[in-house]
Amino acid sequence: GSPNSDARELLNELSEAREHGLNPEHYVSDSLLIQFDDTYAYNQEIDVLELIELDVELSTAFIKYSYALHYGQVEESELGEQWIPSKKHVDLAPYLAVKGFKEAIRMIAPKNRAYRSLQKKLNSYLALKDEGGWNNIPDSMRVTIGESNEAIYLLRDRLYYSGDYNKGIGNASRGFVFDNDLKSGIVNFQKRHGLKPSGLLNKETIDAMNVPIEKRIDQIKINLERMKWIDEAGTDKSVVVNIPDFTLTLLKREKEIRSFKVIVGKSSSKTPVLSDHIEFITFSPSW
Repeated sequence: GSPNSDARELLNELSEAREHGLNPEHYVSDSLLIQFDDTYAYNQEIDVLELIELDVELSTAFIKYSYALHYGQVEESELGEQWIPSKKHVDLAPYLAVKGFKEAIRMIAPKNRAYRSLQKKLNSYLALKDEGGWNNIPDSMRVTIGESNEAIYLLRDRLYYSGDYNKGIGNASRGFVFDNDLKSGIVNFQKRHGLKPSGLLNKETIDAMNVPIEKRIDQIKINLERMKWIDEAGTDKSVVVNIPDFTLTLLKREKEIRSFKVIVGKSSSKTPVLSDHIEFITFSPSW
């Protein structure tokens, strides 16, 4: 006569799909919610055929969501030959058979630290977007330590809301002075965006700050999608190359051991994006 805890738990999990960069409406449509309410309408005899249909719809939604969470929404092969991640070898079916949808989702979703960090940033940016996003910094703005002007208030708030400055948002007593804490906030921002960490408010930094929050959210969603393609099996030790940053990092249990500068491809001969096991290393290659 009423939906059980499994059905309610599943609807709750599907409604939180955006935490993984997915669109909840792809899995919990308005029509499905209406169907759910109609099937269990108050003081109405349950129609068994409607109940069966609803059960099938809910099960289908769970399978679609699980597949997107495990393998991604987009086939990497659709993006051209430059993307060559190794295919996941773990079958999805055993995960779907566990008791409880929340436990299944936990097992299916990527578990690495980078994915969790992106999720955290996505959630904070989505909340900030709902509040109106961040403000723009004037293109001509340049500041030095000890300088005071009203535009610094905007800079302080911009860095605070993106998590690069933790001293609080600007206020009347200190919001207009550029100090060392605020300079450190700029350095944090520059490091996160692959800019030279000079602490100077130059054109490149202002351009990066003025990228709309909607675009940053899309970038995070895209990278969450890419991380779903990667087979995490046997990644206790790994080598990660950040192509845009020209760096190679050695990781052990997701902790950085050492990093190096590396040479990557050019526009005419791009470095392919791949995930694979290292079989050998060539020192002093002929090229």
